[in-house]
Amino acid sequence: HAFAKEEKSRVSIVRRMGDSRSPLVNMELVDALADPSFNVRYEVITAMSNLRPTPELVKALTEVLGGKEAD
Repeated sequence: HAFAKEEKSRVSIVRRMGDSRSPLVNMELVDALADPSFNVRYEVITAMSNLRPTPELVKALTEVLGGKEAD
């Protein structure tokens, strides 16, 4: 995700990470929540919903819910 320059590529990568259902992508998804693009962040949240809940994912999603971003 971090190396993709175009928004469309970042969205696609994040989507594939969620589809993999691998716990190995958890931290990459948490990092992707800071992406400047709403579409990427939205896809990260969707991808996280496909994974088994872990303390890291739950904490990251809780922070998003309690954040000041309108989206």
